[in-house]
Amino acid sequence: MYTKALVIAGLLISCGGPKEPVVKPIPEFSLKVRMNPEPQGLNAITVNDQNKTIILSYISYAPVAVDLEKLEWVPLLAKEMPVLENLPDGKQKVTLEIREEATWDNGEPITAEDALFSLKLAKLPTLKQNIVRGYFRDVEDFIIDSLNPKKYSVIFAEPYMLSATIAGDVNIFPRYVYDPQGMLNSVSIKQLYTEGENFVADSSITAFSQQFSDEKFNRETIVGCGPYELVSWESGARVTLKRKKNWWGDNVKSDLHFFKAYPSTLIFEFIQDETAAVSALKSGEIDVMYSIDPMTFVEDLPKSESFTSQFNTYTPNLLGYESVGINMQRELLKEVEVRQALGYLADVDRILNSVYYGLGQRIHTYVPASKTDWINTDLKPFTFDIQKAKDLLASAGWTDTDGNGIVDKKINGRKKELKLELAYNNGNVRREKIALFYAEDLMKAGIKAEIKAYDIAVLVDKLKKHDFDIYIGGFIQSVIENDPYQLWHTESAKGGTNFPGFGDAASDSLINAYRSESDVNKRITMLKELQRMIHEQVPVIFLCTGKERIAIKKSLTGAVISDQRPGFWLGSLKPAETPETVEK
Repeated sequence: MYTKALVIAGLLISCGGPKEPVVKPIPEFSLKVRMNPEPQGLNAITVNDQNKTIILSYISYAPVAVDLEKLEWVPLLAKEMPVLENLPDGKQKVTLEIREEATWDNGEPITAEDALFSLKLAKLPTLKQNIVRGYFRDVEDFIIDSLNPKKYSVIFAEPYMLSATIAGDVNIFPRYVYDPQGMLNSVSIKQLYTEGENFVADSSITAFSQQFSDEKFNRETIVGCGPYELVSWESGARVTLKRKKNWWGDNVKSDLHFFKAYPSTLIFEFIQDETAAVSALKSGEIDVMYSIDPMTFVEDLPKSESFTSQFNTYTPNLLGYESVGINMQRELLKEVEVRQALGYLADVDRILNSVYYGLGQRIHTYVPASKTDWINTDLKPFTFDIQKAKDLLASAGWTDTDGNGIVDKKINGRKKELKLELAYNNGNVRREKIALFYAEDLMKAGIKAEIKAYDIAVLVDKLKKHDFDIYIGGFIQSVIENDPYQLWHTESAKGGTNFPGFGDAASDSLINAYRSESDVNKRITMLKELQRMIHEQVPVIFLCTGKERIAIKKSLTGAVISDQRPGFWLGSLKPAETPETVEK
């Protein structure tokens, strides 16, 4: 035994000890992902679009982000998580430092000056359709560390419950690309805070704002510090991203999925027709597909040998909800009884069975179902009750006086029939089915609904302008606590995402108080009260939430699947047969 041990030891010594593994380079490969609908643009400040967010997540990074695996905030571009300090004068100070490795594509370091420029963009009132401005309303100042150009502090004039993360949740734009002439240099964060809506821009700021909102920075010049860069956008066909050769993130030692970018090319194929998309999936032309039609996912694909042999499927919880939005400003919909009647005519059980095919659940609030402590359980969802709807309509004076099947009422001396346009985004098969079911049930109570499909850009524009009656839509949710300001404050009804026009002084006051409350238990109580207000006013009929439907080729490994939107991270995928290491 002793001799044998010496022999083994000698062999190890003579060979130089245990063999060191070496990383084997992953060969270049492309990923094709079906996307529908085509994004309206790729501007993080001016475009409100789910698919835009998915594409941008590979191009543009913020100091902090939500880890899809841990479902918690993590430092991304930042060296560490932001540090919050409550100041003696009641203000808040949030300090961040950008990673030492972080550089732009031209090799220049990403600094606090870039963060300052990006925050100016987020607060600039002269930018058309600035969708993020409300989050940074209370940001009063920005201070760059005199000794460290990568370190800075964001000052909040009022306590804000999300200040520590919001200060870092800003996509960082390279100044040298977006403002090479330094047009925003003359504008300060203090000025934007103090003047607010009264901010008067000079000609250079106006010119900059117009340029930043135009096509160039919406579809052509999209530059960030993420691992991929925009190569091309072929309208109606695809967006192609290419992995950067010398990306700074390759020098960061981290297990975060954000620092995994294995595919050399990401191709987002815009296939609007569901049948064509499924055909491309079965034939293997598509590598990844998400938001697959539920019926197709549950009934068709499992029976297809060409699909089951090639793909794995995933069904994480879908953090988002389907709803009917109601324009409270419309003459026919101003009465709460009418909006309540619309609620009693939504057959959610039918939608869950015939549209979601069991991959969904009923909801009665915009708060994610997983956040059980935050949901006002005293509120009961509308049940499908045609007679109840008829009674509510009659109580508001809506009856069928001429026997044509449509209820009517005299308004300002003229007979009006309750005819509504029911809109949804073209190409969304799920919402098309819901619209058909809903229109059928509305008619049972004497409400005539004309279904109209719009391209997503046109529909969003109409919603922001309150140029609609009712629509089938929904919003993305998050496992992280959200600020209700964007959805429910009356200021967000002015071109923002409060499409129904919900709110009054009482609800605004509650939302403002919620934003400044540091005690989480008090915020929970406030949020439950806001849910009660929404439920009573019925600006929205909450229908259901579902499970995402994802298919990824079996030839790919490393899938990161998450309850947080979009539910996957493409950068972690690599060919399954590629070993990560080989012995010397």
